[in-house]
Amino acid sequence: MQRMANAILLRTPELWLGCQEIQQRFGVHYWDALIVAACIHSEVKTLYSEDVPERGYNGLRVVNPFAAG
Repeated sequence: MQRMANAILLRTPELWLGCQEIQQRFGVHYWDALIVAACIHSEVKTLYSEDVPERGYNGLRVVNPFAAG
């Protein structure tokens, strides 16, 4: 049986606010939004992921490295 955490500790409150904004603005799932918010907060320019929807997020570019093209 898989369990979920009762609490999630984030390094800064800005990550939570950024995560909420990404979720609302782009309609992505919580965990994807949290990854995107952490990348933006850390000034990452490109995120390579096969799970996070490919698009631009407030200056962060998401690329699927396995997509043909």
